[in-house]
Amino acid sequence: MKNLIGRKIKGFKFEDVIIPFHHLYMDNHIGEIGTITHVRRSYCRVQFENGFCYYPTDQIEQHLIDEKKRL
Repeated sequence: MKNLIGRKIKGFKFEDVIIPFHHLYMDNHIGEIGTITHVRRSYCRVQFENGFCYYPTDQIEQHLIDEKKRL
C-alpha cells in the first residue's frame, strides 16, 4: 500500500462509516485531481490544491489516474 504515496487520484464521492473524517466540504473535491500523501490500512490522505481529504483505502485504486496516459 505504501506504493500509493505520490500517486495522482481523482476525488470521488463515497459512503463509508469507517472514515470518520468525511465532511460535506469533501464533495467540493469530486473530480478534482489530488496527490496521495499518506496511507493507512483503512484510509488514504489526499492533498488537493485547496485542502485535503481522507478516502477509504479499499476504494482508492479504482480512482487512480494513469500518469502514462496523461503524458
